[in-house]
Amino acid sequence: MGKRITIEIVSILGISLAAAYAIMLGVVLAFGTALSDAFGEAARFLFGSLVAGIALWTLLVIVLAITLRRRGEGVRIAAHLGAALLAVLLNVALYAAIVPPGSGMEQLIVGIAAGAGAILLLGTIVGVVVTELVILRPRSRTAAAR
Repeated sequence: MGKRITIEIVSILGISLAAAYAIMLGVVLAFGTALSDAFGEAARFLFGSLVAGIALWTLLVIVLAITLRRRGEGVRIAAHLGAALLAVLLNVALYAAIVPPGSGMEQLIVGIAAGAGAILLLGTIVGVVVTELVILRPRSRTAAAR
């Protein structure tokens, strides 16, 4: 893999997960959790309910970064955000499928997965836009023609 692809993969994943964790930390603190407990609760809530989604999304980010390396930033941004949405939807569907029916917890568990997924999507928006428009800076057409 080239240097640009590696930077794209690492920065999208790192910035997105860090932004999602910061958002989740704010949500946990807003519900009155003590500061000493908030860091662990935020990580448990976000990463514990998105294990399959984050794994799938990571694979999709790698594949998309390699296959779309010569495309414009708009295409790459749309593809990465679409991949995150797909991973979150499949993660929620997985939780809906594995919750035992009649347990009375179906809606709560699926709701937790959907809420964590929404926060991951917000973090992904930040990570993808910062990566594609700031870190990897689009090349101007005149510079690319030289």
